[in-house]
Amino acid sequence: MEQVGYDPFTIHDTVHTNAYNHVKNTRKGGDIEEIDAVSDFYIYKIDWSADKIDWHVDNSTYFTFENEMKG
Repeated sequence: MEQVGYDPFTIHDTVHTNAYNHVKNTRKGGDIEEIDAVSDFYIYKIDWSADKIDWHVDNSTYFTFENEMKG
């Protein structure tokens, strides 16, 4: 999960694995836009279990990565 300087009103999250990455152009991730992470306060949370990873902002889930059980 990150907020980058060139895009201050978007929070990005990306799964980095051997199968899913920017080099192979197979990015898996989500973005939450129109969020003022520069001057407002938010609660960020990532829940990671054996079945999935959930990303949240202010207790609202905005992206889920399901475990494909491929090892």
